[in-house]
Amino acid sequence: MTTPKAIILGLASLALFLAASFTAARQADEKPAVMLERAIQLETVEGNLDAAIDLYTKVVAASGAERAVAAKALLRMGRCYEKLGRDEARKAYERLVVEYADQPEQAGEARGRLAALAKPAAEGMGTAFATRLVWADADGVFSNAPSPDGRFVSYVDWESGNLAIRDLEAGTSRLLTSDGTWEEPAQMAYSSRWSPDGNQLAYCWQHGSWSELRILALDSHHPRVLFEDQSDDAWVEPLDWSPDGRLILASVSRKDGPELFLVPVGGGSPREVAKFAPGARTSEAYFSPDGRFIVYDRTPGRVAARDIFVLDLRSGNETPVVEHPSDDGVLGWSPDGDWILFLSDRSGTLGLWAIRIEEGRPQGAPVAANPSIGRIAPLGFARDGSFYYADVKVARDIYSVEIDFDSGKVLTPPRKAVTRYEGSNLGPSYSPDGKWLAYVSRRGSMVFPTNVANALCLQSLETGSERVFMDEFVGLGVRTVLGPRWAPDGRSVVVAGGTGQGRNLYRVDLDTGRVGVLIETPADVTIHNHVFSRDSRHLFYIRYVGSGAGQGTSRILEIDLDTGEEEELASLSGTDLFTVIATSPDGKWLAAFSRSGLLSVIPSAGGPSRPIHRFERGRYANPVWTPDGKYILIGGILPDNEKSNILFCVPAGGGEPLEIALPLGVWGRPAIHPDGRRFAFATTVNRDTAADVWVLRNFLPESQPKK
Repeated sequence: MTTPKAIILGLASLALFLAASFTAARQADEKPAVMLERAIQLETVEGNLDAAIDLYTKVVAASGAERAVAAKALLRMGRCYEKLGRDEARKAYERLVVEYADQPEQAGEARGRLAALAKPAAEGMGTAFATRLVWADADGVFSNAPSPDGRFVSYVDWESGNLAIRDLEAGTSRLLTSDGTWEEPAQMAYSSRWSPDGNQLAYCWQHGSWSELRILALDSHHPRVLFEDQSDDAWVEPLDWSPDGRLILASVSRKDGPELFLVPVGGGSPREVAKFAPGARTSEAYFSPDGRFIVYDRTPGRVAARDIFVLDLRSGNETPVVEHPSDDGVLGWSPDGDWILFLSDRSGTLGLWAIRIEEGRPQGAPVAANPSIGRIAPLGFARDGSFYYADVKVARDIYSVEIDFDSGKVLTPPRKAVTRYEGSNLGPSYSPDGKWLAYVSRRGSMVFPTNVANALCLQSLETGSERVFMDEFVGLGVRTVLGPRWAPDGRSVVVAGGTGQGRNLYRVDLDTGRVGVLIETPADVTIHNHVFSRDSRHLFYIRYVGSGAGQGTSRILEIDLDTGEEEELASLSGTDLFTVIATSPDGKWLAAFSRSGLLSVIPSAGGPSRPIHRFERGRYANPVWTPDGKYILIGGILPDNEKSNILFCVPAGGGEPLEIALPLGVWGRPAIHPDGRRFAFATTVNRDTAADVWVLRNFLPESQPKK
């Protein structure tokens, strides 16, 4: 006779079998491209490299005829193995080169990695190329540095604003300063550099609207001020110490151009060694190991891409070292003085490159040291030649998904719509004919101050080709480009652009490629949003003027683009202000969203507004109308809701919104394709200050014997 216990165990076994069968069936039905996105998420967002490798392996096995997907999985698998310092990286790259030669981009990158991995052994460096994670989930390490012995990394404690150091061996941290505060006037440390003996740190101290150069001994709580500039437009930073520890190389950024100074550590007047033209930028500079030269990068005038130069401190002569159409940012001088390391996007991805140097002059062409390292923030070299860097964890990417908005059913899983400069893309906008996707791409490092510029990109959805506008904006003094909006006739795109003195609107004429100012505003005015009228002759935008403490006045204005005449449609003052607007497909209504969470519609011809829905506390994306005009969509990220990522489908005539659960949060302004089903949106993960700290060893080519 069967006992109750046996029956229960049998039912439990059957349930487990059915669950396992269902899971296996679901995984079997899951498309390799979807699995690849999940694996990339594990690798780049969660940092779980082992789990990512397992999933990449499954992607390759399941890809079959989808060879492009398999090639991408093998390439990323190799990168994961490299980060873990495991020999399987070579096997992944070799398989990619041999079995997937018909995928030229991935196979070419794999060949480059194989060459880099083989170089140390072939050239007698004695030890193998290796990378190692030394500090996971670091915060505030950008623009800081490792100690000369590689044991410590300086950083900013973002809770207090104080300067701190991390013991990489013990895994402990210690604050060095105590006067940091976020109260007005805010005070905080920034951009620290170690002395050659490792006993002192030079750092920038922000004091309200001005900054100063300080120096602090590790066994002291009393910093010394070496240099200060109380001008509102000045920002001072230490960049490097001279090898003898007597001088600090510092930069001062001003409206009329950046300057480089040598500041005596023992006291005395700073000496200017270089001054650059207005509009130029320099992000990093380093002494040569013998102290005779300085290497730095700068933008040669109003262009976005940086080049690299060496300055002879004796003669004052500047020598170009790296001149290339790509963006090249200097990372440091190898401790033996034979190589200059730099970050470049010349191969289509951000990679580490090196150029041999002798007597301050380049010797031969640059060589790839790690051609696909990705977006990193440099920390610098330790004395033994190990290079430390922060792997940027914040990522902004554009995804597309198909949705039936009447039923609220998500028809396809989200897929990454833009794969160039992954982690740096936002602001999608479909063209009126549905053939192009406009978006903004943050080129260079995402972390201030090494960010180069934002590019406006137009991607053909038919061919994958792109038109990129970046130098055109930089030439106008614009480096921050936001919010692309297509004119309804499809012949131009309007963006907001930051100049450092305010935010203007710029129009890109797609027939001629010319970029010009459309609306110019004073420095105390911010343009929050802009949308076209249906006839392309008028533009609606929010003009915001702040009065401090989060208060101000926001006015929704309509401007006639032919005459320049403006008409006010609505305004709010105080703390509840208009933040975003969107025009209905027929052009008769504006959907307006305010800080208090109220969604309302306003007649575009003028008249009283009508409330539609008030949302609870959370973070919400910009509203967008469906092409049929039936719904207004708003993405919400609600911290106190189990379904935290929700797309609210609000009936334009009023009523309760339909909630559509999404696996990813909607950030900024989404876009709907004219077909009414494809929904493109940007999503963001992690904080801007989040990173992992890695150390890279045995990656430089072998130095030549000294003559």
